[in-house]
Amino acid sequence: MQNSVFYDVISIQNNKESSAFFIKMFSDVYEPTNRRFVFNKNVSFSFCAHEVADVLGIKNSGVNFTAPAAKNVPEFVYDLMKGCGLGSSRIISTTTIKKLLSQMDVNDDESRFNFKKLLSYFLIEIFLIPSPDSKKPRTSAWEMVEDLDAYEEVNWAEAITDDLHVSFNKLKNAMKTGLGKQHKFKGCAPVFEAVVFERIPSLKPKPSSFPYPPIQKYESKRKDWKPLETMEAYEIIPCPWCVAAKTEENKSLTEDVAAKTEKNESLTENVAAEMEKNESLTVDVAAETEKNESLTEDVAAETAKNESLKKDVAAETEENESLTGNVASLSLGDALALSPPKPKNRRKLDPPPPQPTIPRRSLRKKTIPPELKD
Repeated sequence: MQNSVFYDVISIQNNKESSAFFIKMFSDVYEPTNRRFVFNKNVSFSFCAHEVADVLGIKNSGVNFTAPAAKNVPEFVYDLMKGCGLGSSRIISTTTIKKLLSQMDVNDDESRFNFKKLLSYFLIEIFLIPSPDSKKPRTSAWEMVEDLDAYEEVNWAEAITDDLHVSFNKLKNAMKTGLGKQHKFKGCAPVFEAVVFERIPSLKPKPSSFPYPPIQKYESKRKDWKPLETMEAYEIIPCPWCVAAKTEENKSLTEDVAAKTEKNESLTENVAAEMEKNESLTVDVAAETEKNESLTEDVAAETAKNESLKKDVAAETEENESLTGNVASLSLGDALALSPPKPKNRRKLDPPPPQPTIPRRSLRKKTIPPELKD
């Protein structure tokens, strides 16, 4: 068992008993919503899995605990009962488990393996996550030790912490509805007491002669507890793991704030640059608008000038047309006013003298003299 996660727990020698009144005091002020014990309006108390691990001498890491389903008791347990002279009954009690652990032989690998299973079952069922009935251990818990390698990987500190909170909540509800009755606290009371004694010195009993693990560090105390409602904040020592976690969280938040601040500054610079760009664009637009307005005025002036020219041309055209009409009128009037000129007396010419008649060439064939033919 030296390699077991509960090796230090197995070495516990202090047989102190827990105080029922102490557990009741804390149950009365338990607030399940935020898992805190509210002493008064200014002071409250809470604990974490790191503290549970510390008082038990175990690690606070591993896989989440899963509640086991129904499981039969392994046959080797019944064989051990017969071998130890405990009869052949199929009913297993807490007393039976204790007797088997104290009487069984551990002289080979199989017996050592079975002893480790039985002891692991006992630690969980009777001590760390106790059965509701301390005299009758649950058969379902055997599943937790079926695979011892998986058993060692469970985060038992977290599982015990959760079970303590569930137990306080159940006890508080039971005391509200069942006044005057006796009630049982199912959780591991010695673990809770040790955590409180480490954090609230004013509630601390006398120290024992067993300093480690811290669960056996103090003697039993039954009475003379300081009322929790009178507790002052300075009387509670802050949880070092919670403080470290809070510091780390604040550091992370500070880094996040710094990163966001830097990002915001960058965004501010970008916005400023964009605003400057927009202002420049506004100036350019204003200049362009002014230029366009000037061009509009020039176009308007040019249009007015063209309109004036059109009017001048129209007037000039009308004047020319008027002048043309006047000229035409004058020409016609002058033509009518002037008489046509008299024709001049011309000398009568004599007829030309007759021309001599030229005989026309004869069309008959000429006769060529014979002497000319050669």
